Amino acid sequence: MPTPRWGPGVAWSGNHLYAIGGFDLDGTPLSTVESYDPATNTWQERAPMPGAGSHPAVGTLADGRIIVAGGGPPPAETADAELYTPSSNTWQRLTPLPVATIPTGAVVGNTFYVLSGFVGGPSRDVTTSVWGARVPPVPPS
Repeated sequence: MPTPRWGPGVAWSGNHLYAIGGFDLDGTPLSTVESYDPATNTWQERAPMPGAGSHPAVGTLADGRIIVAGGGPPPAETADAELYTPSSNTWQRLTPLPVATIPTGAVVGNTFYVLSGFVGGPSRDVTTSVWGARVPPVPPS
């Protein structure tokens, strides 16, 4: 991997593995995105995330787009939600989560669910909330 990191979001789309954000070895949040092609054993730098951070909820939609929501670094959790389109190497901001959190998430159909997570800064409270976000359709090409 070109950029050493820990705590990235990870997604599989279009036969590529994506490492999204994370921390560098000094603990600085990254906006770096890189994709790995196992067929050629090569990495490629992709468009960076709009913001830097680690530990987001990540999911891949049926059409291959990747949604990234929430994350850190603690104690500055984020409510940001973004949509990455690998085919155009572009990011789109989505409606933020109702609460800044370091969550987990899953895609069901065309809805991305964000499940619980750490909130509240250094006190590390845990939520039990679930939020669902419909993802905008792919624009015609």
